[in-house]
Amino acid sequence: TARGIALWAYEPLAHGALAKNEQCIAIGAKHNKTGAQVAMRWIVQHPDAQGSLLTKSNSTLYLDEDVDVFSWSLSDNEMAILSALNCSDNNTCGGLHNRMTWGC
Repeated sequence: TARGIALWAYEPLAHGALAKNEQCIAIGAKHNKTGAQVAMRWIVQHPDAQGSLLTKSNSTLYLDEDVDVFSWSLSDNEMAILSALNCSDNNTCGGLHNRMTWGC
């Protein structure tokens, strides 16, 4: 960031809401990825995050999926679609940008 402070997203998937978000799922289908992977890729690819992402899982399947967010990228259009999601629509924190800026 401009002030040299690294951002850490605590519960970056909004208690699972982003993994189930329709836009994340649709974009994921185009890349053969899950909605969770799309949300995590957005975090990694977002310029404010500077590639910072910490995940936790008790499932080896989910851990493997978490690592697989570095082998592909979102298009500029997909990044814009995800950034435009509105966190306050139904209070599910479905908006990635609002999560990034602590709007939820």
